[in-house]
Amino acid sequence: MVFILGISVQSSAQEVLINGKPGQRLLVWSDFAGTPDETSQYFANTYWNLNYKYSGVHTNADTVSLSGLERTLQFVADKSWLKEGKGTDDLLKHEQGHFDIGKLCQLEILAEVKKTVFYKDDFKSKLKTIFNSALEKYKALGRKYDEETEHSINKQKQEEWNGFILSENERLKKLNQ
Repeated sequence: MVFILGISVQSSAQEVLINGKPGQRLLVWSDFAGTPDETSQYFANTYWNLNYKYSGVHTNADTVSLSGLERTLQFVADKSWLKEGKGTDDLLKHEQGHFDIGKLCQLEILAEVKKTVFYKDDFKSKLKTIFNSALEKYKALGRKYDEETEHSINKQKQEEWNGFILSENERLKKLNQ
């Protein structure tokens, strides 16, 4: 899995794109349109990126607030792949977990941005720090997810991770209300 990032918030919009289309649906194997890496020991790969932009910067004395924050998480079909004959329901649920970890990253960044006081002279560097910290955290989380679930083979650990991802999603959604 791979991540790419492109911010006080007056307004914000969150979007999830799968194959260029907005929606909060589950992945299906036909979404995986990339060429499989035949040298990989793994049967599938999920690739997503995360982009952010804002339309306005508003100052009040020394502080800054951002308006029109847009956060877009995109499943990248042409970089996500499945080896022929390896697409099981269990593996698809595992790959969905990788995409859901991207959603957690998206939510955590917004939560951090909402609680951060930005100043005119350092708001860009603070944003960069928030983004980079979240990316590193969720990259590491994705590696731990694969390691502990043995890429979906360890059913008990997979179920534990499914529960963790669901509870983290709910926790982060509450933080962003």
